[in-house]
Amino acid sequence: MLRRLNPLILVLLALACSSTYEVASQVTPGSLDPVPLKIQTQWQVPLSSPGILAYQPQEFSQPAYSSSGRTVVAGSGAGVLVAAQARTGRLLWTHDISDGIADGVTIAGAYVYAAGRNGSVYKLDVKTGASIWNKPYEASGSITSSPAISDGRVVVQTNENRTYVIDAASGDYLWDKGRMRSAGLTIQGEGGASVSRGVVYAGYDDGVLVAMSLEDGSTLWTRDLAGKKTKFVDVDTRPIAHGNSVYAGSYSSGFYAVGRKHGNIRWHHPVDGVCSATIGGGRIFVALRDNRVQSLDAKSGKVLWQTRLGRSSVSRPVLLSSGLWISTGDGLAWLDPAEGTVRARLSPDEGQSAPVGGSGGWIHMVTNSGALVGARLL
Repeated sequence: MLRRLNPLILVLLALACSSTYEVASQVTPGSLDPVPLKIQTQWQVPLSSPGILAYQPQEFSQPAYSSSGRTVVAGSGAGVLVAAQARTGRLLWTHDISDGIADGVTIAGAYVYAAGRNGSVYKLDVKTGASIWNKPYEASGSITSSPAISDGRVVVQTNENRTYVIDAASGDYLWDKGRMRSAGLTIQGEGGASVSRGVVYAGYDDGVLVAMSLEDGSTLWTRDLAGKKTKFVDVDTRPIAHGNSVYAGSYSSGFYAVGRKHGNIRWHHPVDGVCSATIGGGRIFVALRDNRVQSLDAKSGKVLWQTRLGRSSVSRPVLLSSGLWISTGDGLAWLDPAEGTVRARLSPDEGQSAPVGGSGGWIHMVTNSGALVGARLL
């Protein structure tokens, strides 16, 4: 059953529905003729209520889409997973997730894969929300990242420094591998593993990036990304395998490009506070803990631009055809990916912390007020 938003939030959201807003652009010095952003909020589905006494509530789930783009699925920290029609917001189904969802869900083919904070992994039918496995798979530790799906296998990473691989058809355990927990100071959470060409790439809290065979977990190579740093060296960005390189960052050491085959370091960009990254158009967009976002040349690591956003931490950047979208905690920033110019800012009720999703001229977001919102870009 859906949790109800408090009346004030419902009123505010209802007033926003089917209204068109031209958001005032906030432009950095030197930019010319900014294009104003017009966004029309079409619908909202309540996931949970932060409660009348909640202090700075936050949601971190990124919406995911069916292969057709017609269905959007998102979860909440309160433990509600919902599916809705992407354009109308018509609720299709709901499913309870034990202990809530800290990040996104993954859709592969006809199925939704979701991981809870308590280490439970679920497989559901994307059309009906029905459970496919007899019971959720239970990993040891908390999962705060979305599963990776490849070649009939589900890959998840836990905060106990372990990577698990599960059979996607049956939900049975196949193998797990990890590293000793770091004795030094570390960052809470994990960035999640990625899979490409039969190889699992995962980073750990001792600053090491590891490549493993998806088939049996055998180690192909390891690479220390901590450098000379001794504190907060966690590799908490989800590794990005692109071309002949794998890109990943150590929180205190910086961002790296390493060779996909042997793990040799191709370039290193020294910067403190690496949190997350995405790639597109030959560029890597890196979010840093001090509210900065940097654009790096994927071939050389050269900094192309840098922009500081707000006072809160920033989300994983999302590159859509409409531009670069970054949640800032108190709202949402829309940037020109070529220049880093902030074209506009949006401020949903209670703010925005989760990365947005986008499909066919729409954006979908889970706001900190506990609602899945669908909006059109005009």
